[in-house]
Amino acid sequence: MSPTRQSRLRGFTLVEMLVVLAIIGVLVALLLPAVMMAMNSARRAAIATDIRMLSDAVESYKDKKGDYPPNFRQYAIVMQHVRKCYPNATPQHRDLFIKAVWGPGFSESAPPPITTVPNIDEGEALVFWLHLIDADDREPFKAATISVLPDPTWNPADPYASRLNAAKSPVRYGKIEEQKLSDANGDGFPSYRAVNAGETNYIYIDKRSYAYFLTDFTDPLYAAHAESTSLGTTRPYWSEIKASSSTALPLTQQFKPMAPTTFQIICAGQDGEFGLDPATPGAKFFPQGGNYSPADRDNMTSFSEGRRLQDFIE
Repeated sequence: MSPTRQSRLRGFTLVEMLVVLAIIGVLVALLLPAVMMAMNSARRAAIATDIRMLSDAVESYKDKKGDYPPNFRQYAIVMQHVRKCYPNATPQHRDLFIKAVWGPGFSESAPPPITTVPNIDEGEALVFWLHLIDADDREPFKAATISVLPDPTWNPADPYASRLNAAKSPVRYGKIEEQKLSDANGDGFPSYRAVNAGETNYIYIDKRSYAYFLTDFTDPLYAAHAESTSLGTTRPYWSEIKASSSTALPLTQQFKPMAPTTFQIICAGQDGEFGLDPATPGAKFFPQGGNYSPADRDNMTSFSEGRRLQDFIE
């Protein structure tokens, strides 16, 4: 065989292979951060899209009903909303609704004490008002009341499916994707999953409940959550803009909340942690991050314009 033919068949030497592998390693090291950055950016964009959709859906609800949907911590506010926005609901249906949400011992004539924890939390409230209301103006809350009625469609083994199918003529706001609904605590009331935020859920806080969640920073009762407190809790964010210079006033009168006339939808961000840290009790202040824990910084909200809270800190 000629020397030319032999050289043509010669393979890579060990040194050449090592050089090639080294070059590939350098290229991967250079490209990986860019790939990770692109993936994180795509996830943030997906979260922002969800928040925008949910916010628009809440605004659509308000446009139709004349009032923002409440979260359920305060019985008086919920029933004020029900009487205003669902005036044709029968007294019997309202009582069934109260029993389903606050417990079988309660009714309009025997309302629950203010300390009674409702069965619908701040994540479930979002889905309830936007996705589970029936067009029947006399019995609009079938998805709730089905659990306290001897109804053949109620399946105790699968209350989640029963509630989703309870509305015969559902009135739905926004593009809720049912594959993103989650019922981690098994009570049948679903929340909306933030699939790009550690499989946590979006939390909704109505403007009328902002002050409620600042009542006691040590009691979990006064923290908003979705499905389970073990999945994370949060409280509304407050503005650094002063409403009064008097330090003798309660904090809720010294400062203005964010979105003071509407609502806050809060997402845990890609770290999957809302950031309610016992080591940093107190109200959290936007935009410069007063009282933030490290986990707060990654959060995204309905007032953060598709950005993380940390993006506003100078």
